[in-house]
Amino acid sequence: NLTRCMIYISTDEEIKGMLRSGAKKSAMDNFWLNAGGTVGNAQQMVKTYYQRVAYANRNFTNYKEGWKTDKGMVHIIFGRPDEILKLPDGERWVYY
Repeated sequence: NLTRCMIYISTDEEIKGMLRSGAKKSAMDNFWLNAGGTVGNAQQMVKTYYQRVAYANRNFTNYKEGWKTDKGMVHIIFGRPDEILKLPDGERWVYY
């Protein structure tokens, strides 16, 4: 669901409102337009956000959807890291 994965950038009330709305697409469009300020900015934000969600789902899905994982959340919010450090007990993502 396109609305549920917006949990990282919207409030519970905003998500509930979009899910309850009889015009879900219009409610989502209004959310993005309010966030972006202009149609062009909103379109770019939607494109970027859902590209990141798709990437998270392709690369981080395990027993749950990739966008729900810790790595997925960080990737969706911040994008690809500038550097990934491989450590003995995992990895560290670095952003500049």
